[in-house]
Amino acid sequence: MNAPTWQSQPIRVAVRSDVTIDVKANAAAVVVGQGNGVWYHDLHLTDEADVVALIGALQDGLVQMRSMRAQP
Repeated sequence: MNAPTWQSQPIRVAVRSDVTIDVKANAAAVVVGQGNGVWYHDLHLTDEADVVALIGALQDGLVQMRSMRAQP
């Protein structure tokens, strides 16, 4: 994502205290990103609060993307 125009707060993943994820959105896409320079190819969320936080951030990102697409 070249220039995200909206970004969620970092979501700290309980499984590893050094891992955070966030959601970015622009008119083209909603992207789940990694934080703290930690690379993962499969992210296992075992804490329900982490799952709920990610769902909320994805929903917020979708709202932002739709809003940006609707602008002239």
